[in-house]
Amino acid sequence: MGTSGTLPLDADMKHITFIHPEGNFNSNPHLGAVLEHLCDNGYSVDVYATKRSISQVAPHHGIQVHLQPELYSRLIVTVSRFWFGSLPARLLCRLAYPRFRSDLIIGVDTDGMIIASHLGRLKRRPTAYFSYEIIFASEAGRFRKHAEINACKELSFAVVQDRVRGTHLARENQIASSKLVYMPVAAADPISAQRGWLRQKLGIQPATKIALLMGSLENWSGINEILEGLSKWPDDWCLVVHHRDGLNNTQIKGFLDRHPSRVFVSSESFATDRDLGAMMGDVDLGLAFYQPDYASIWTGLNLKYVGLASGKISTFLRFGVPVVVNQIGEMTTYVEHEALGHVVESVADLPAVLGEVKSKDSAAVERCQSFFVESLSVSATMPSLMARIDEALAEVST
Repeated sequence: MGTSGTLPLDADMKHITFIHPEGNFNSNPHLGAVLEHLCDNGYSVDVYATKRSISQVAPHHGIQVHLQPELYSRLIVTVSRFWFGSLPARLLCRLAYPRFRSDLIIGVDTDGMIIASHLGRLKRRPTAYFSYEIIFASEAGRFRKHAEINACKELSFAVVQDRVRGTHLARENQIASSKLVYMPVAAADPISAQRGWLRQKLGIQPATKIALLMGSLENWSGINEILEGLSKWPDDWCLVVHHRDGLNNTQIKGFLDRHPSRVFVSSESFATDRDLGAMMGDVDLGLAFYQPDYASIWTGLNLKYVGLASGKISTFLRFGVPVVVNQIGEMTTYVEHEALGHVVESVADLPAVLGEVKSKDSAAVERCQSFFVESLSVSATMPSLMARIDEALAEVST
C-alpha cells in the first residue's frame, strides 16, 4: 500500500479520514480544496484511495494518502450488498485498514460511505458523507441501494451540491434534510489565467476564437453533436478538445483529418485543476453540456439533476471563461440571470450562439469570477461545513 505526505500523526490534533475508492481527489476541485482547508486549520487528514493510473499526489504536505488495491473496496462493498451488518464485511475492513485511527470518518460517494460506515461502527466514531454522484433506486434497483441506505442511517451530516440534488439525495438515501450541507463542486479561489500558451502549443491564429470542450468524451457530453455541427460554425471559431486520450478517439481523429484548421486536441496532462490556468486564458467560451443517455446509473437522473455538481462549469468560471450550457437545473438559471454565458435548448443551437459571441473581454471575466467567489467557491461555503465537522468531533470528546 502506497503512502504520501510528510507529517506524522499528532495525538493532540483532530484526525479526519476520507474513504475515497474512486481516488480522483486531484481532479475534484471541491474535495481538493476541502482537504487543503482542513490541513491549514490544524486538522490531521488521511485519504484512503484505490490506486489508479491518474494523478494521486497529496494536495497538501499535511495529508497522508494511502493507496490501496481496488480489490479491497470491491470486496467490502460487494459483501455489504448481500449482508450489510455481517461479520465478513467487518473482518474485511479490519484486514484492509489494520492500523486505522480517526476521530471522524468521511465516505466519498456510495462505496466510500459504505466502507466508512463499517469503520465508524468498528471504531465507534462518527461518520459523514460527501455525495458527488447520486444513485437512484428507479435506475439501480433496491438491491443496489440497500447497503448505501443502511450506511447513511447513523451519519452526522451529508454534503451535497444544491437544494434540488439535496432533495433527491435525502429521499433516495433516507437522510434527514436537516443533516444536509450545501456545497457546489468548486475550488477555493479564482485564478488569473495565462494567455498565449494554448495558441502557441496548438498553432491557433490570434484572430481565431476558441471554444473548449474538456473532460468526458462520452455521448452524454454532446461531443457527437458538436462535431457534426462544425460545418455550421462561423469561420472565426475553432474547437479545442482537452482530453488525455483525445487523439485516440476515432471520431475526433476523423474530424482532425477533414478540418485541420477547425479542430484541435490538447492532450496535455495537468496534475491539478489549478494548473489548467495555463490554457484557460486563450479560451473564449467553455462548452458544458449534460445530456442524460440513461446508459448507466451515472448518466441518467444523476446528470439530469447535475445542477451545481458540475466541476467543469465551476472550473471555467473560476478562470473567468463564459460558458454555454443546456437545461441542467439550478446552474441554468444562474447562467441566464448573471450573464455568465449562454443557455441552449440543444447542442444543435451552438453554431447560432457562436455567431453572436464576441471575443472574451475583461467585463465577462470579472462577471464569471465574481459569481464564482460569491456563490460557488469553497471559501464561501466552508464555514457551514466546519460547523458540522466541529459538531461531529464534539461527539467524540463527550
